[in-house]
Amino acid sequence: MVAYINPMAGFSKLWSMIVNSTIWREDMHVKIVWITMLAMADRDGYVTSSLPGLADVARVPLDQTIDALTKLSSPDPYSRTKDYEGRRIEEVEGGWRILNYIKYRNMKSREERRIQVREAVRRHREKKAAEITVNTVITTKPIAEADAESRSRDTETETNTGRSRAPLVYSWEFELWWKSLPKKVGKGAAWDAFQKIRPPKPDLVTLLAAVFIQRESDTWKRGYVPNPETWLHQRRWEDSEISDGLRSHTEKLIEQERAGRDR
Repeated sequence: MVAYINPMAGFSKLWSMIVNSTIWREDMHVKIVWITMLAMADRDGYVTSSLPGLADVARVPLDQTIDALTKLSSPDPYSRTKDYEGRRIEEVEGGWRILNYIKYRNMKSREERRIQVREAVRRHREKKAAEITVNTVITTKPIAEADAESRSRDTETETNTGRSRAPLVYSWEFELWWKSLPKKVGKGAAWDAFQKIRPPKPDLVTLLAAVFIQRESDTWKRGYVPNPETWLHQRRWEDSEISDGLRSHTEKLIEQERAGRDR
């Protein structure tokens, strides 16, 4: 679909279906005059102009403009719409009236409303992702307390030797990312993958924001969530397009966590 400026009415729309209409089989001067009239029409489909004026705007010789008007006002047995026997225009006082203009204007309005609804849905989803709060993406426990619990869980006794293995110590950045995940399995393997991410390495903002977005996806909500280690190995943060709003929100979340650890 091609849009163009209407110097008299502000805006008009040229439907892509015009190339499949019988008018597209006509000579070039007929098509030019027709498109010019669409551009000049007011909201009710009236083209106010003299014959020489129309020819000047269309940049078509006067005799060719007359020929075009004759064809546009004649019956067209092959026209898609049988209204007015396929005639496209009629002469009126002060110019011409495009006969099916109101019909196509209403079609345009419905299309514009569909576009507006799609845009509103897109903005709503982006706003929803940006409004994710700390309480919805991480636990309410302080990271220091979570660190202690993690070290306790990861302290294991080797069955064959009876010796205690040294507990893993995770960085607070990893812990923050880990707490945001809906599926928490294989923490040690995930920590190893976290430290060995291949360049270009993402920052913590990117890792967290990507999880926030994917948490809201239909796939994750249905339970199809990759293991944390797999998510890192496959660089799944690159699957998400992070808006400026969500990036700013995530940066504030990280700063709050960093400030809490410094106290």
